[in-house]
Amino acid sequence: MVVIIIKVKLLLLISVVIILVGCNSFEEDKALIISSDIIKSVKTVPNNFYNESDERVKVKKVTNQADFNNTWSQFELKGIPNEIDWNSKASIFLAITESGSCPFRFKAVELYANKKDMIIHLDEQSKSGACTADITPRTMIIEVDKDDVSGIVNVEIFGVETHYGKTPKVKLISE
Repeated sequence: MVVIIIKVKLLLLISVVIILVGCNSFEEDKALIISSDIIKSVKTVPNNFYNESDERVKVKKVTNQADFNNTWSQFELKGIPNEIDWNSKASIFLAITESGSCPFRFKAVELYANKKDMIIHLDEQSKSGACTADITPRTMIIEVDKDDVSGIVNVEIFGVETHYGKTPKVKLISE
């Protein structure tokens, strides 16, 4: 009888430990939504995008107006480049492919606690239900707080799994 009570107590203790460990998230896994705004979203990508991009995704961080103007041209954008408050802001240029019938819409930017990994959340918008299997270009420019993204190395793109078959993760290009 005493052996059974000890075994039950031991099983209970093991169960509590498993539950506590399972519910505990590690600090590096935690992420925080950061302040971000979409500046521009157009159907174009940089020259040589399909040869140079990793996983059909290219992400570049810009922190001054001269580099912004240069990147604007590289990404085949038309018109006059936006003016940014470079004292506190940075711009993220995201070139990606999408279905012509289901364009991606920007949702949010999330930063992992390690401050080296960032997630850009997109949403696939279907105009008529089913998405076509074509590949069309899309460039988005996202404004973020400069300090929040100063140490970013990798970028994951969430919300594109239906089109890409996975979650792309690429190196951030910095000027």
